[in-house]
Amino acid sequence: MPVATVSNPWYRQLWPWIIIGILACSVTLSLSMVFIAVTNPDPLVTDNYYEAGKGINRSLNREVLAQNLRLRASIHLDELTGEVALRLSGNSRPQRLEL
Repeated sequence: MPVATVSNPWYRQLWPWIIIGILACSVTLSLSMVFIAVTNPDPLVTDNYYEAGKGINRSLNREVLAQNLRLRASIHLDELTGEVALRLSGNSRPQRLEL
């Protein structure tokens, strides 16, 4: 004679709740990551990348000019008195030096 087994409804089983819990955690974490991404945009992206690139070229042109004029600068900091000494050398003698 076959023995009748009593089966519990699905919501009384452990495994469905574990799977539902994992899915609920992943949805919650995904939504929190979307919130963080939307509220904290990447500050490294520039809207006008062409102008930023031209600025880099200007900076490189200044470096090439400084190398051609053999410009050098050395800084000496006296830690005891806090004095800073700047020594400039090179082939360029400007009429006025602006700091």
